[in-house]
Amino acid sequence: MTTDEMIIATCLKAGKIMVENGSEISRVDDTMMRIAQNAGVVAANTYVTITGVMMSIQGRNATQIAAVNQRTIDLEKVAQVNQLSREFAATTIDLPTLYRRLNQLDAASRSFPLWLQLVGAALVSGPLMIMFRQETINTWPTVLIGTVGYLVFYSRIVKLS
Repeated sequence: MTTDEMIIATCLKAGKIMVENGSEISRVDDTMMRIAQNAGVVAANTYVTITGVMMSIQGRNATQIAAVNQRTIDLEKVAQVNQLSREFAATTIDLPTLYRRLNQLDAASRSFPLWLQLVGAALVSGPLMIMFRQETINTWPTVLIGTVGYLVFYSRIVKLS
């Protein structure tokens, strides 16, 4: 892989991770441009949408596109990409290390255990009944229904994957 290809691949990997995990588009663009500038690129073009990330280096025959096929909300991953970008800017890591660590971050899947997800569903369901209906008599049935509903949702997701 040439240096230009490595720079673009690294920027696209960072951008794709950020878009997939709920980052705002302007932050994705900014992070990609900072990585490119810190890698020595004087003029680069980026185009970021919720369905794809594109980048080219001006004056060179180097352009790549990365499709974004999945989306979720994991702002921890977004923060980790930003942290890796800062480490690269501070020259504590080099470009190949940044690329490798972005790949590791992308492959890592953080998930909370099912019991904790069910507790979360229960804790969200009950207070919503109190907040919207101003009644406490139906709070416990709502907690139970919210928990069972999430369990059905979870079982469908597991079955689909």
